[in-house]
Amino acid sequence: MSRVFSARHAAQPLILFVEPMAHIRNRVAVAMKLTNMRLLAVENGKTALDIVQRVEMPTLAVIELALPDMKGVEVARRLYRYRPLPIIMTGYLPDPSAIVVMLDQIAEDFVQKPYDARELVARMLRLLPMNYRASLDTDAFVKGSLQEMSMQ
Repeated sequence: MSRVFSARHAAQPLILFVEPMAHIRNRVAVAMKLTNMRLLAVENGKTALDIVQRVEMPTLAVIELALPDMKGVEVARRLYRYRPLPIIMTGYLPDPSAIVVMLDQIAEDFVQKPYDARELVARMLRLLPMNYRASLDTDAFVKGSLQEMSMQ
């Protein structure tokens, strides 16, 4: 199992975003542009797990519950077996007790769909370990989000 690593990327957290809908992956990528985070966006669980095994372990993962090839919860469990990491689950869960169980057993956060991409990025920033947050330009992200909101 070889992993790609360089000193340049050491201070830049890698976010694994597993989301089957391309327009959502694109919106999140745009929202992340003002941060120094690297985004690896994939559409299914198999691709996500293959990348982690062969390329690089993410700093944080955002995983949709309903993936085309497997359950997002299974992807989260497998990732966590490789190495514990912060996980945000996304999706639609009408039952609050299911969300509570997920937060207790699997994820650090859950974001209900539909969501604003800027909110998701803000939640990512909060879950990153302190050593990564110190290297990010969170001020630019917040200022850009506030400007965007004032234009609406």
